[in-house]
Amino acid sequence: MSYDMSIGDEGFNYTYNVSPMWYDAIRKTGIRTHYGMTGKQALVPLRKIRQHMEDNRTRLLKMNPPNGWGSYDGALSFVNELIQASVRNPRSKWSGD
Repeated sequence: MSYDMSIGDEGFNYTYNVSPMWYDAIRKTGIRTHYGMTGKQALVPLRKIRQHMEDNRTRLLKMNPPNGWGSYDGALSFVNELIQASVRNPRSKWSGD
């Protein structure tokens, strides 16, 4: 299972196996927190997730999925991709699964 999301004409996908890391950052919504927001609006929560991940790296590394699908590094890279897409599409809205 994976997260599928898009903004403008860009699509993104990453495994659900790392969701505990994102829910650790934003308890109720995790990585879905930016759905329905414009790229500009989404920068705030996405940067919050990135900062949380960077600040809690050691603890979050312990959440790496045992099956090898996904990782802390991949999850952080994915968040950075979403931030970059938000910057490129400030007026478009995010949608997702």
